[in-house]
Amino acid sequence: MKKPQLQIMPPVAGYYPVDDMPEYVQKINQLIKPKPRKLRTDLKSGMICIITDGQFIGKRVFYIGNKTNKKEMAVCLGPASINNVRMFSIDERFLFTTSQILEIPSFKPNEINNISDCDMSYIEITNQGFEITELEKKIETSLLQQISKIKHLKSYLQENFTIPEGDPLSLDY
Repeated sequence: MKKPQLQIMPPVAGYYPVDDMPEYVQKINQLIKPKPRKLRTDLKSGMICIITDGQFIGKRVFYIGNKTNKKEMAVCLGPASINNVRMFSIDERFLFTTSQILEIPSFKPNEINNISDCDMSYIEITNQGFEITELEKKIETSLLQQISKIKHLKSYLQENFTIPEGDPLSLDY
């Protein structure tokens, strides 16, 4: 989407030279210039997060890391054998963090750059026809071993997140 050019005077108004016009244009451009986005510092690799928008809304997933080419895109994993969420990337502002953290095996940051983005259109998409990458297999097997050691974590991940009626801010997530 191309940003429209700032037009101070319409072309039909004629030419009227004003000495301070360039300063005025610079001030206007400073006001409409988008501010740089700050990345989240509360996300840690292995943290259980809740997706708040997109095709996986309400699902509990594991935060893996950020893409190196798009820093604001967070890479998450379900795991697919528990809650049918494969490895995908989503904007990090759509992640609601919880206090639970599991250890994830190390990987090269370049390996997660080709992960597909989350579809934000609320369409139910099946996982048929997708190849599971070696990285996804490695992380998922490690997570499944750790999940089996913690009581009720598997059922916690399978359950969709809903905000209860009443006072949702009084709960600990």
